[in-house]
Amino acid sequence: MPRVEHSIPSLGRDSAARRVLAIPELLQTIFNFGTRASNASNALVCRSWSGPALDHVWREVDNLLFLLRLLVPFHRKGDDHVRRSIIIVLSCVLLRGAFQEFAHSPTPEDWARFVPYARRVRSLKVEDESVDFLADRVFDDLARTRTTLEVLPNLRYLHWNTSQKIKHAIIFMHDKVTEFLFDYSDYSIPSLASDVLGRMPSLTSLEWTCSWWQGRNNIPTLLRLLSGLQKSQRITLPKYFLDDQLLKALSLLPELNIVQFDTMGGLTGPFTPVIKGTLEEGAFPMLYDLCLSSTLDDMCRYLTGGVLLPQLKNLSVESVQSESPSMVQRFLANVTECYPALEVISFDVIVDIDQQDGCEPLLLEHLRPLVSLKQLTRLELRHNLPIQISEEDLAEFGAGFPTIETLVLNPEPLRLTKPKFTLSSLLFVAQEFPNLSHLGIYLDAEDVTTGAPYSPAKIQTFPYLRTLNVGVSPIGADHVSVALFLSHLLSESEEVVIQSGVSWDKELFDTSDSLVDEIGQRCDRWQEVVKALPLLLQLHKEEKVRRKDIEREVEDLRMRNEVLMGNMRVNEGSKSTTVAYDNKCITC
Repeated sequence: MPRVEHSIPSLGRDSAARRVLAIPELLQTIFNFGTRASNASNALVCRSWSGPALDHVWREVDNLLFLLRLLVPFHRKGDDHVRRSIIIVLSCVLLRGAFQEFAHSPTPEDWARFVPYARRVRSLKVEDESVDFLADRVFDDLARTRTTLEVLPNLRYLHWNTSQKIKHAIIFMHDKVTEFLFDYSDYSIPSLASDVLGRMPSLTSLEWTCSWWQGRNNIPTLLRLLSGLQKSQRITLPKYFLDDQLLKALSLLPELNIVQFDTMGGLTGPFTPVIKGTLEEGAFPMLYDLCLSSTLDDMCRYLTGGVLLPQLKNLSVESVQSESPSMVQRFLANVTECYPALEVISFDVIVDIDQQDGCEPLLLEHLRPLVSLKQLTRLELRHNLPIQISEEDLAEFGAGFPTIETLVLNPEPLRLTKPKFTLSSLLFVAQEFPNLSHLGIYLDAEDVTTGAPYSPAKIQTFPYLRTLNVGVSPIGADHVSVALFLSHLLSESEEVVIQSGVSWDKELFDTSDSLVDEIGQRCDRWQEVVKALPLLLQLHKEEKVRRKDIEREVEDLRMRNEVLMGNMRVNEGSKSTTVAYDNKCITC
């Protein structure tokens, strides 16, 4: 007789757990916290987990070879599979750098097996190392054998961050891609521009990075490309393309929100951006984030000489020419008057060290127009020389910036004069800017004998600070004292990253060997501070826990003492004996 199994519904904990873990939204949330390896294991648990787990495994692909291996296995080009084992081993060693190609051309069955994985890919990031050893025949086989026009039908972000094999990015383009990043260093872009416009009409973000300088003969093609991207919201381009024609084309895009330029950081290059025009009526109707590079006079005229940008909130400007402090003051005064609602300002004036002899330092009077920006949350100032403002000047800044969260006060000047700020100045900064999450400052950490905050209850700490950038600040050989000082100051912060070094292009200062050596020595000492700081912060946390335990114990003893003293008063009162007691502990 066949066995009959009766299904008895379980009302216990196991049944409830199964029902909860069968909720797709909950599984998605759980898998969000997993790694690719853990989600690959989760996909093998059961059918209900397989789909959501595989979605997380293949949502973001940063190695094209791993993805294409799901279609057809790879082998090294030129391998002879009938060789004897010893020859195969030798050939693998000799052909270690050989190109990879498909073991055979993909078949319809291969594509049918690959499609469920391809549908899950939302982001594809291609770097140099992931395509250098892929033979061109791989991409030719993909284009020739694919069963549908879209290889990755749900792809949204295509980052081809390599100039190698840029022509093969075309096979992954389609009308659902909204973000395209590419590194293109060829001398002509007409074919790529046509493919971008024809295959990705829904682009909302375009970022073009360049490894090498290009001629400006690509400008006409670039202008046609930009004019066709009517849905673009964010565009990033090489800085040396910046001119009036480019700004005019960008200003006509109706949905453009952000305009940025790469290669910022003081590097001039063969072409210095020139802006001679002004804003016209209807320009940049939705723009709130703008990046410009030219002289301060040109940028001031462009921003304030015509109509104003109605939505501008974030402004980044860079001048790679020597600018007088009076010009800086005039620029800031005009811009802050025309755009009082600015929330972010990044202001860079930097020249090569060989040209900085004529530079003059910036004083508080030159920066005072910034105080009128009451909604400012981020301020970044960079200059060849250290900014000459005092702790008293910081008090005026603190009163003028009640909502500031990021403050960068030129932590990496190219002239390494003695800073006006010291480690003790950080106590003043913490008091005046309590909401800081990012602080960049050039300070003197060579002498830590004064003002050391060894009384945690009496100092103002940085409760929200996440990044402290000391740039090229001088520091003595006694890095332990510096780490101890910072451990007291940062004891309330959850996790703080100490940064040092320069973000400028090295071509600005690599002509001076002494400067390079001095910067390297300072950075090495700050790295010693970074190594020692976590242990000291952990000790402070443990000390804080013990202190709270002692405080609770003292409070408990105080309450017990009050109860005991109260009982004694009652007993003495019942005997009609008048005795005067104080509220001190007694000994029985």
